[in-house]
Amino acid sequence: MLPEMRDKGIGKALLRHLAQIALQENCYGIRWLVLEWNEPAIKFYERLGAEILSAWETMLIMGPALAKLAHEEVKK
Repeated sequence: MLPEMRDKGIGKALLRHLAQIALQENCYGIRWLVLEWNEPAIKFYERLGAEILSAWETMLIMGPALAKLAHEEVKK
């Protein structure tokens, strides 16, 4: 978020709206990603009641590896 857009309640309003949708749809919760070095964001999310799921690691496949996987034959 641009610095001039911080502290206007936009992030909290967005998450509040998502929480309302999650409850309406009987979801168990909301999961998102935050960069480990982004301490201001982490503190903001923790103030809302979120917790860091340290047992989870983010995985990414892209480029040649993604193309290779997409074109592999399915083993029977």
